Amino acid sequence: MDNIGNQSVIFGRYEEMDMLEPYRISKESRYKISYQIELMIEEEMNSLRKRYKHGYLAIDNMLALNFVADALVSFHDIFFKYVDQDYLLDQIFDKTKKEIYLNYQSDPTITSVLNRLCLKIDARIRLLDLHKKDVTILKVKNARIHHLLTLKDHVKAVIMDKKPNYLLLDILNKKNIFLLVTDKKLVGGRSYYIHVNQRKISLDEPEKELHSVELNGQSGQFLLGLEINNDEQIIQYKPLNPGFIMVEPEKSYLDTDGIVFQKIRESFYKKLYHTYPDTEIIVTLPKLDILKEYHQVYDDFLLDDVMYKKHFTMYMKEINAMFVSNHPKLRINLSFISDDHMFSELKREIQNVIKHKFNQKVNFGLGVDLETTLEYIEAFKKYNFVVIDTERLYEELDYEASELNLFTKDISSLNQRLKTKFKDIYITGELINDGKYFTKLVSRGFKRFVVSYLQFQSYLTIIKNYHDTRGRYSKIQQNCSNNNIS
Repeated sequence: MDNIGNQSVIFGRYEEMDMLEPYRISKESRYKISYQIELMIEEEMNSLRKRYKHGYLAIDNMLALNFVADALVSFHDIFFKYVDQDYLLDQIFDKTKKEIYLNYQSDPTITSVLNRLCLKIDARIRLLDLHKKDVTILKVKNARIHHLLTLKDHVKAVIMDKKPNYLLLDILNKKNIFLLVTDKKLVGGRSYYIHVNQRKISLDEPEKELHSVELNGQSGQFLLGLEINNDEQIIQYKPLNPGFIMVEPEKSYLDTDGIVFQKIRESFYKKLYHTYPDTEIIVTLPKLDILKEYHQVYDDFLLDDVMYKKHFTMYMKEINAMFVSNHPKLRINLSFISDDHMFSELKREIQNVIKHKFNQKVNFGLGVDLETTLEYIEAFKKYNFVVIDTERLYEELDYEASELNLFTKDISSLNQRLKTKFKDIYITGELINDGKYFTKLVSRGFKRFVVSYLQFQSYLTIIKNYHDTRGRYSKIQQNCSNNNIS
């Protein structure tokens, strides 16, 4: 990614992939793939105990792990029996799972373990050839989160024909991969420019923009924040001087096979606190939706007392790491809670842990990412701030793409109600990566945004122009783009 003046640009080779395209394992790649699958089965075996303790295996005791382990051991030979019979990859997965189910019963735990293993193998095999090429811009169809997680660092942008669900958006965000939604016909093997701010792709290098602004995430009453989830981002984002930092731990767990390791998390927080000693840091307690998808466990992902107890080990390790040292501006956000009583109970329980173990007190926020939370916001008590996840909430409310204006009215109404209660309101989600929509929310009175680092400087320019025109900038923008956003 390059910066030309105030413009973010991604330039490089373009290719296309359909993750449901029929795939046959060649004789030339058989040995390499066999070795890869042996390693992956070994990884699955080693992670079983940890996944059980973290609540991702539906078994009652440790002895049942042996039953699951035996099923995994048989996977390799059964899989390659069907490879040698020249079946397509999807057929091989289907036949392998059916044979294991016959031998070991169709137990829900074995089903989830095999589904996860097959998704990881599918992603590894399909992307083997792509990783040999220096591909920067990749168009993908029918991708799952395991495919996107397997992409190498040389992929800087992903193109899709239509906007994906919020789980795929989370993975792209985690990997700092820019998403462009377009059905424009492009030629594989050619090099293109992606104009990030304009959200378009072409063969033409963009012209330099001469204006620039001082990099500072605080401008008047406005705060631009960045999401930081790994050590590399801690250093990379420092020159941008973010107004605040958002941490979503579950995205970091995907780097360690969906499991939290306390020492790794402690190291992360130590570096984060040291690098940003005076910056506000908001940590969202780990969200379960993306972890359940990764582990292929399809039970409830709302945070209530049942899920809190089931995944207690994960939550406690994260909280322990969070307080490895003191940070004066640490805040905790509780997300995916639909019930006001449950919010109060969980907040009280976590507050007691923090008080008794660390002798500290922090402010708690309420995540607005469910229809019930939005509708019954008045029932929730004693929270200090609100985080509106536009992507999750938009999908939860089941709005059509053409109904963005209705969604904007809903969250604007919430913004006005919370202002009377003096609650800080933070906006996050892929929706605000569209500069026109970001401008619209600025004009609607929202002040705190979690933005992409790719657009940080251009969004500072939008805010500066808004200040310079004392609000008239919003009217100018609306007149220029009334055909795009109403």
